[in-house]
Amino acid sequence: EDPQALRLLGDLSSNGAYLRPDARAAQQWYRQAVKLGDPVAALRLANLLYQGGGVGERRPKEAEELWRYAADKAELGEALHMLAVIYGGGDDGVPVDVEKSIGYLKRGAEAGYALSQLNLGELLMSGASGLQRNVTLARMWLRK
Repeated sequence: EDPQALRLLGDLSSNGAYLRPDARAAQQWYRQAVKLGDPVAALRLANLLYQGGGVGERRPKEAEELWRYAADKAELGEALHMLAVIYGGGDDGVPVDVEKSIGYLKRGAEAGYALSQLNLGELLMSGASGLQRNVTLARMWLRK
């Protein structure tokens, strides 16, 4: 089996491109691709689960585990950013951990994820969340 092909079937099912949107089918395709090691499928499945995915309740704890997999396996900026978000605010089954949040935010910024760069720049500019205020470094991230 080809994990990228399975992920593409998940994308087509999720987005409704060429197919009727079907969140259940998308989750099944993504799960198969994740089992074969596809970190992008893990990211997409995590995003669906975090939002409720059209198939029931939100599952933030499962989403957090999948984002960690995607972040650790492929340093995907969006996964790193979502980990920063979920640890920064906490969620059902995921406790607040500001230190982890900042760490993931920095990794996301370094991976080139624009929203992480913006958020890190803003935090450095204000000195919020326990970060020492650093206008020079803040400007660097805000200009990227």
